[in-house]
Amino acid sequence: MNIAYKCISKNLQEKEQTEKAKKKKEEEEEEEEEKKKKKKKKKKKKKKKKKKKKEALRSEIPDAQPCVKGPNCKVFYSDDDRAAL
Repeated sequence: MNIAYKCISKNLQEKEQTEKAKKKKEEEEEEEEEKKKKKKKKKKKKKKKKKKKKEALRSEIPDAQPCVKGPNCKVFYSDDDRAAL
């Protein structure tokens, strides 16, 4: 009887440990997913802010176009200024 009790209690302990490990792993995965979602949201916000800044720069100068360096350049010139370059 004593030996059977030990075996049963040992099996129960192992089962509990595996269940705890599974729960912990699931929680960690959920936390990682939440962090990834937050990062994506932050990136989207940053992109929107950059876009707004560019639009604001363009709106300051009528008929503004990006400088000769390329579309990612943050300097905008009107057509007259570009012709002078």
